[in-house]
Amino acid sequence: MVMATVALEQYAPPTINYDRSYHTILKTKQQYADHAPANNAVITPKQLIGEALRRRVESIDTESCGAGEEDTFFVADLGEVYRQHMRWKLNLPRVKPFYAVKCNPDPRVIELLAALGTGFDCASKWEIDQILNMGLTPERIIYAQPCKTNSYLRYVKTQGVKQMTFDNADELYKIAKLYPGAELFLRIMTDDESSLCRFSMKFGASKEIAGELLALAKDLGLNVVGVSFHVGSGASDPMAFYKAVHDSYLVFEQGRAFGFNMKTLDIGGGFCDDSFEDMAAVLRGALDEYFPPSSN
Repeated sequence: MVMATVALEQYAPPTINYDRSYHTILKTKQQYADHAPANNAVITPKQLIGEALRRRVESIDTESCGAGEEDTFFVADLGEVYRQHMRWKLNLPRVKPFYAVKCNPDPRVIELLAALGTGFDCASKWEIDQILNMGLTPERIIYAQPCKTNSYLRYVKTQGVKQMTFDNADELYKIAKLYPGAELFLRIMTDDESSLCRFSMKFGASKEIAGELLALAKDLGLNVVGVSFHVGSGASDPMAFYKAVHDSYLVFEQGRAFGFNMKTLDIGGGFCDDSFEDMAAVLRGALDEYFPPSSN
């Protein structure tokens, strides 16, 4: 399987129950008519969001409102979340998305994505708790934090969150002591020179030591199930994904040589909206070349 992570699945339209107390715009046909364009043109999501912002701000009486009523807020088009999800499935049909909760942890966004069948990339206890408290299973979480504290490792063990990343020997010794049943992804360093935010400066094992870490994991009796990488946020070079998939394939082969059941490739993030199709085309080709469907 490759995560953004590779799995095939059928899409089923979600059923979402919304708390109508959250709705702040165009609640009646008359309100809709009052704010519709004069030429009866279609109202765009941007216009609806603008109307919601205006109505919310105008509803606040700054002279008498209670504490907290002037706090910052945001308005989002959940339809855009759905459209981006379908865009992903169209361009990367073999890759199951795992949403990075830190990007936007709003419960509405998480609820919609959960109904769409996504998994969740969590980097903290708070994020893990949010997903589990919504009734989702721990199998839908990857704890994407290569350096975890002892207390957090003990905690995720009690919660049944098994999937997690590592990139150093100290982490392996820690996991062997506290959570030997975890399912591990070796995070590798990638070429992210074209990215706005270069994560390889902080995370990832070099190709030179990947074999040593796999050997240590084997000696410690741990369960390595895959490889993880991230080409950095705002990646501008599609070939960065090709190189990372190639390097991951080499590490997969090393892992299999040690007897590990290597079954998942976590491809991280780094996608930009305006170049997503170009990035996805290169990534699809790389996955088909190095991780063809027959290898799943």
